[in-house]
Amino acid sequence: VMVNVNPGVDPGLVIQNIMCHGDHNGGLAYNITGGTGTLNISWTPPVGPSPLTNLGPGSYTLHVTDAIGCSFDTVITVSEPPGIIISTVVTKPTTYGASDASAIATASGGVPPYTYMWNTNPIDNDSALINVPAGDYILTVTDANGCVDTVHVHIPELDAMIQVPNAFSPNADGSNDQFYPFTFNLISYHLRIYDRWGELIFETYDINDHWDGTYQGVDQNIGVYVWVINAVDANGKDIVKSGNVTLLR
Repeated sequence: VMVNVNPGVDPGLVIQNIMCHGDHNGGLAYNITGGTGTLNISWTPPVGPSPLTNLGPGSYTLHVTDAIGCSFDTVITVSEPPGIIISTVVTKPTTYGASDASAIATASGGVPPYTYMWNTNPIDNDSALINVPAGDYILTVTDANGCVDTVHVHIPELDAMIQVPNAFSPNADGSNDQFYPFTFNLISYHLRIYDRWGELIFETYDINDHWDGTYQGVDQNIGVYVWVINAVDANGKDIVKSGNVTLLR
């Protein structure tokens, strides 16, 4: 007795996975052999004849049925790498205008290894950007597949400081004779001082200008006065502060 065995089906698949996250450049090619007679070929989802191009990530099922009704199904997965993720740790400059700030970048996702490019002049290709002033920087990261991601990195200036004394004694003894706030990292400044009746008795836009306890050349009385400061710090933040100062003799 002779038994004929139907030859199995070999799909002869070649899979091209997606190079960069979010792209649709995956591909499938097949060269089906085996089976008996004419083969009926279809896909789920429908994608067309070989080679298949511009595929997104996901699963594709190949259905093959030969002339005597034997069927063959196989599931093919077209994969994509995860997206590139860039994280940064920023260190502010130690003083206003100093060039000792830094931004340390770490990349993940995609396909390592990574290359880094900061938009400095000259270009910096290290993951760590060091000894730079506060400002805005752009970092471009490229992975082994040539996939690119870009991130904006802001290095702020130091936070502003305004410390205001609560008393002073303009008695010409050389100690605490003038009233002035201690400030740091401001780009604009406006100080007003009012007496107990709400009259403006001192005003300045100069951080280095101090109140000597007089108004129109006349010594002011012992008492409590109201001050108001409007300022803008080096990061562009508006600051409004107010309080009282006691004039002593």
